[in-house]
Amino acid sequence: MLNVSTVSDAAAAAAAAASAASHDPKLWWIGLALDCVATLAGTVGKLLLRYAAVSGRWHFYLVGLFLTAFIDPAFDMSAYSFTAQSIIAAAAGLVVVWNVILAPFVLDEVLTRSRAVGAALIFTGTVGVGVFGSHDEVDL
Repeated sequence: MLNVSTVSDAAAAAAAAASAASHDPKLWWIGLALDCVATLAGTVGKLLLRYAAVSGRWHFYLVGLFLTAFIDPAFDMSAYSFTAQSIIAAAAGLVVVWNVILAPFVLDEVLTRSRAVGAALIFTGTVGVGVFGSHDEVDL
C-alpha cells in the first residue's frame, strides 16, 4: 500500500533534483526537448479536439483533452526546471510548426507553400534561440 509519507518523500526528492538541475547550464537542451514534447502534445490534443468535433467520434475528445490539459502543462513545467524562461518562451512557437506538419494528416488540410515557409522560419528561429540564446537564469 502506498502511504502519504512515501509520496511526499518522492515529491521532495523530485523537487530537489529539479532545483539542482536548474543551476546546471549544461542541461538546457533537456528543457528544450521537454518543451518540444509539451508543444507536440498540446498540438496533437487540439487537433484531436477538432477532429472529434468534425467527425463526431467523441472518444477522440477525451484523448485530446487529456493531452492538452495534463500532458502539455506537465512537460512544460518540467522544462522550466532545466532551461531559462527566455528559451522556453521561444520554443512555444513550435506549436505552429507541429500544426503545419500534422494538420494535413489529421484534418485533411492543405499545406501551402507560405505555411511551409512560415513553419520553417519559426523552426529555424526556435533552434537558433535554443542554441545561441541566454541559458542563464536571472534572479530578480
